[in-house]
Amino acid sequence: MSLIQVRGIMDRLAKKLDRPQGISKISNRLAWPLWGKEDIYEGLYAIERFKTVASTCMILGIWDFTQEMPQYLQRLSLDQMDHHERNATSTLEFAVAGNQERNQHSSERDRIIEWFSPLNFFPRQADVLRSREPGTGEWVLQDNLIKHWKSKAGKTVWCRGIPGAGKTVLASVIVEDLRTDLDYSDAGVAVIYLNHKESDSQLPDSLLAAIWRQLVFQKPYSSSMRELYDGHRERQTEPSLNEICAVLRLTISELSRIFIVVDALDEYPEDLRDVLIEHLVALGPTVNLMIFSRLDIYLDRTIPELGILEVLANEDDIRRYIDGQICKSPRLANNIKKSPSLRGEIERTIVSRSDGMFLLAKLHIESIVKQHTVKAIREALKNMPGDLKRAYDELWERINRQSEEDRNLARRVLAWILNAETLLLLSELVEALAIEPKSTELDPDNILDPNIITSVCAGLVVINEEDNLVRLVHYTAQDYLEEIQDEEFPDAQIEIARTCFTYLSFHKFGQGDDIDLQTTFNENAPLEYALLFGLIHARGDPEHRIISDILSLLSCLAPSTGESEIRWQRMASVHASLPRTRLGIAAYFGLLHVAQRLVDEDGFDIGALRGATTNGHTEMVRLLMKSQGYREHVEAQKASTARRFPLKTPSDDERTQSATHNITSLQRASLQGDEEAVYMLLESGVNINEETRPYGTALHAAAACGHLPVVCILLAHGANVNAEVPPYGAPLRVASLGGHTDIVLLLLENGAQINARAQDGSALAAALSRGRKEVAQLLIDHGANVNDTGTPGWSVLARAAENKNCTTAENHVCSNI
Repeated sequence: MSLIQVRGIMDRLAKKLDRPQGISKISNRLAWPLWGKEDIYEGLYAIERFKTVASTCMILGIWDFTQEMPQYLQRLSLDQMDHHERNATSTLEFAVAGNQERNQHSSERDRIIEWFSPLNFFPRQADVLRSREPGTGEWVLQDNLIKHWKSKAGKTVWCRGIPGAGKTVLASVIVEDLRTDLDYSDAGVAVIYLNHKESDSQLPDSLLAAIWRQLVFQKPYSSSMRELYDGHRERQTEPSLNEICAVLRLTISELSRIFIVVDALDEYPEDLRDVLIEHLVALGPTVNLMIFSRLDIYLDRTIPELGILEVLANEDDIRRYIDGQICKSPRLANNIKKSPSLRGEIERTIVSRSDGMFLLAKLHIESIVKQHTVKAIREALKNMPGDLKRAYDELWERINRQSEEDRNLARRVLAWILNAETLLLLSELVEALAIEPKSTELDPDNILDPNIITSVCAGLVVINEEDNLVRLVHYTAQDYLEEIQDEEFPDAQIEIARTCFTYLSFHKFGQGDDIDLQTTFNENAPLEYALLFGLIHARGDPEHRIISDILSLLSCLAPSTGESEIRWQRMASVHASLPRTRLGIAAYFGLLHVAQRLVDEDGFDIGALRGATTNGHTEMVRLLMKSQGYREHVEAQKASTARRFPLKTPSDDERTQSATHNITSLQRASLQGDEEAVYMLLESGVNINEETRPYGTALHAAAACGHLPVVCILLAHGANVNAEVPPYGAPLRVASLGGHTDIVLLLLENGAQINARAQDGSALAAALSRGRKEVAQLLIDHGANVNDTGTPGWSVLARAAENKNCTTAENHVCSNI
C-alpha cells in the first residue's frame, strides 16, 4: 500500500469523524449505527496494516522518508478514541431510535400485507416440502422442457398427470429450486396451491393478491400501496380486483423475471378457472407460468404455445420413499433384518402395483408397516391392490376391522373432515369431537390426542405441521368417501349440526357485557366454525328431523333477553346484516322448512326477506312473498308511498324536465345491484316509483340488469310492478328483453300484467326478438298472447322466425294462430 493510498483513507476518516453542527450533525450520528462504522473499521484496519509495514521500513533504516507518519497515525487514533467516548451515549440513543423506527415500519408493513393479501401460501409450501422424502422429485429439474421454461421469459408449461402422480410435490420442488437458484433481488417466484374445500377464500382476486405477497417478500413495495391502504382503511373496505391487478402489474414491472406455479387447477371451480387463467396470462411477457392439473381439463385451447409435460410417479422416487419409510418404522426394519430378501420383495411389488401413482405407493407402504410378522407382510404383498379404488376399499376394511370404539371414532373424524364447509384446524376438530350431547361446557379431559386421530383413520387423514390444518391424504380420498357417504355416513350433517348447536348453547357464550370477540374466538376454537356453518349443516333434509333443535337455537339467538342479545351479537359478528328475528335468521340461512313454520307462527317481517335476498335463497324469497303477511306489508307500503308522493298529471315543462332529469340515487343503486344502499334509501323515505329517463323507475333499472335481490326489495316496499315508461313499457318487458327468467317469474307472481304492450309489443315479443327462449316459454306457459303483433307489421311468429329463435316456442305459437 502506498503513502498516497493511506493519506486518502485518513482524509475520508477525518471527514467521517468530523463533528458538524445542526441538522448535518444529527444526520452523521444516524449514519454511524446504520452503516458508517463498518467503513471506519475497514479504514482503521488498513491503517494498522500500513503501520506494520512502516515499522518494518524503519527497522531497515528508511526513517527519513516515514518519520512523520507514526505521529500522524497516533494522533488520528487518539482523536478517534476520544470521538467514540464523547459520542457513545448519543450513538446508543440514535441506534435505539433507529431500531424502533424499523420495528414500527415492519409492523406497518405486516398490517398492509395482511390487509391486501390474507391468503398466505408460504406455510403450505413449507408443509409440502416437509412431507417430501429427501431426493424425490428432482428428476423434473433435469427435464429439457423445464430447463427451457426456466431460461426463456414468457413461457408456459402444463404439467398434467393422473390422480396421485405426485404433482403437488413436484410443484413444491420446482418452487424451492427457483427460490434457491435465482437472484432474488431481480426475480420473483410465487406459487398457489388450489383446494376444492377452500374455493370460497381462493377467489381470483385473493389468489392474485397472494402472488403479489410472495413477489414483495423481503422487498420494498411502492408508495402507491400505502396510499391504497390508507384510502380503504378510512372507508373500511377491501381492494377491488382491478386495484389488485394494477398493484401486481406494477410490482412485476420492477422485476426482470417472474415465475408463477399453479397447483391443482382441476380442483378450482370451472366458472372461475378461465377468469384466473385470463388474468395470469395477461400479466406480461416477463412472466413464466407453470400449471399442474389432472388430464381432464383443457388448457391448450386457451393458452397459445403451451409446453406439455406428462407427469407419472418416478420409480426411483418410489424406491427412495420406501427406503425412507423402512428407516422410520422400527417394526418393519426388524422384520427385514430377520429376512433381508424382504426389502427387495417390498420394493418390486409396490413399484409394479403403483401404476404411475405415488399416492398408491404411499398407501401400499402404510399398509405394510402396520404388519406384525414377515409372514403377514408377504401376505399383504400378495393381496396388494393394483388400483386406487381397491386401495381405498382395503383401507376402509382396515378401519372397520378395528375395535368398535376406534371404528366409531374414525367414522366421526372422517364425517367431520368430509362434510366440513372449509378445512378444519386441528384445534377445531379435537374440541368438536370432545363436545358431548346436551352438555353445557367442554370437558378438557375429553380432548383426544391427535396421534390417535391419525392412527384410527388408517392413513386417510394427515395433519399439516406448518398450519395445523387437518386434511384427507388426497382429493381422491374425498371422492371415494363421497361415494360411500349415503351408506356409511347417512347422519353426518345432522350430527355436525347438533354438535354446533350444543356448543353455541354453552352457558359462557350467553354471558359477559363487554364482548371481546377476538379473544373469545382465540380461546374457543370451534366457535367461529359453529357460528358460520352450524345452521348451514342443518339446511335441507336435516330440517325435518331436527326442527325442534333448530327452533331451540333460533330462540337462543333471536334477541329477546340480555343473554339472547349477546348470542346474537356473536353470530352477527361473522354474518353481515343478520336479521334479529327467528324467521329472519331462518330465512338468512335458507332453512325453508323451518321458515314455512315460522312465517305462520311469528308472522312476516321485512328483515326475513332481506336476509333471503342477501344470500340468494330464491325459494325462500318466493315462500315469503306468497305469505299473507307479505301482501299486507306491501299494501301498507303502497299506502304510505301514495300519502307522501300523491299522483298528479305532469305539465309539459315537467315532462321535458323529466326527460333530461339526472338519475336518482335509488335508480343508481338499483342499476348497480347495491342492496344495502337500496334499503337505506327506501328507509329514508325516497319515492320508490319516481321516473327518470332513460331508466324509468328503480324497478325497471333492477329488472333490466338482472338484480333479483333488488327486485325483491323494491317489490316488498311497494314498487309499482306495472309502471309504464315509454318506450320500454312495464318492468316485465325489460326483464324479458334481458332474458332474466327468475325475475320474469317473480314479477308474474307479484301481479305483473303479462300482455301489457309497449311501443314495440309485449313481453313475449321482446323475449323472442332477443332469442330469450326460456323466458318465451315461461311467458307462454303463463298465458301470454301469441297473437301479439309486436313491432307494427311483425307478428310474434315472424319475429321469432326472423331471429331463428322459434325452436322453443314455435309449436305453441303455431297452434294458437
